[in-house]
Amino acid sequence: MRLASDRRDMTVASGARISAKRYLYVTGVEIGPNNKAAPEWHGMVSLEAEGTAEGKAELERRFGTGHPSSAPLAHWEIVKEKSMGGTVWLRLTKERTT
Repeated sequence: MRLASDRRDMTVASGARISAKRYLYVTGVEIGPNNKAAPEWHGMVSLEAEGTAEGKAELERRFGTGHPSSAPLAHWEIVKEKSMGGTVWLRLTKERTT
């Protein structure tokens, strides 16, 4: 897991466009033929969370120990602009409270 920065163009309330820098935690896993996955799922899965202590802790909790059976079910969203051939990029979403 690493702490990274990302630039994002935003429109503020006045209508002006600005480039904002934000921090996020990024980790990933490579899925290959030995992982008993369908061939179309071979490649990298990158996971991101907010660049805060809470974001890091939540990413660690949801990712588990690294073994798929230890990770709890979690909600993620696909980041289309970062996903490309051989890579699926997922963003941690907040858990819903019922």
